[in-house]
Amino acid sequence: GAAFEEARPSELSTNMIGYWSHPLPKAPVNLGFNYDGAHLWVIEFTRRAGETDAELRAKAREVIDRFNAGEKFQALSKIYGRDAARPNGGDWGWQQPVDIKREFSDQIFGAKTGEIIGPIVQPGPDGCFLFFIEARE
Repeated sequence: GAAFEEARPSELSTNMIGYWSHPLPKAPVNLGFNYDGAHLWVIEFTRRAGETDAELRAKAREVIDRFNAGEKFQALSKIYGRDAARPNGGDWGWQQPVDIKREFSDQIFGAKTGEIIGPIVQPGPDGCFLFFIEARE
């Protein structure tokens, strides 16, 4: 991402619904995050009744081992995924850090293209996630 200059309060005004607005800046404004995007693929292991964090991590480890042995992440997503992205190989498309949960974005946007991120275990039915960064913009 690019370095940006802070907006001056005198240049800000509220719009009709009370949100701060700013005319198109002469210099970019620092919003405190990286503007880089990434094309992401996901495998979500939605937690089944009684399934433990350890069981989810073991399933994710199996996927990582198969990926490291040369299998495609997209093919593994069609086998292991338990979410709506499964039929299309887990394609999440192009995402920016602000598009996804902070606990995901911090790890995803700190990783390199071609890496698997995770397992990231979440409480409740969300279960466990693996992400793959195919490309960056």
